Amino acid sequence: MRHLRVAGQSACIDEGIADLVLACWQVGLRTSESCQDFLYPDEEHEPEMFLSMATFADHLMLGAFLIEGGPPGPVLDRLLGHSSDTPRWDLAARPSTAAWDGERPADPPRADVWHSVTFPPADLEDAITRLRNGAALYPTATERAQLVRRLLTT
Repeated sequence: MRHLRVAGQSACIDEGIADLVLACWQVGLRTSESCQDFLYPDEEHEPEMFLSMATFADHLMLGAFLIEGGPPGPVLDRLLGHSSDTPRWDLAARPSTAAWDGERPADPPRADVWHSVTFPPADLEDAITRLRNGAALYPTATERAQLVRRLLTT
């Protein structure tokens, strides 16, 4: 575990994914959870890296930064699902009932959305580079707001 603190965010993060979480925070993206050895219970492949974003806007920007932040190649192919390599990237926003009150669902139940990405650990360094390069394309809050609006309307 590694303790990170950047611009009002702080957390103890798995050592293996800490550099990606730190890069997210440094470019202004908010995360909500992460794991360096993530595996769904019904899956039988090597564990993946997992990162959950705090908001849908953070999730959209992460995807754009990863796609636009580097050249075409194997990592981008896996990210876009254009590769037979496994495991592939999974950049997902799914409905959730994650709003819990202690040990049971909130009463009344509240809809939530889980914004996450899973990816092969071998792609970690390239993901960090693509994230930083992509974020540099949208350096201001205005440009990032325009990016989110564009992504929501296309």
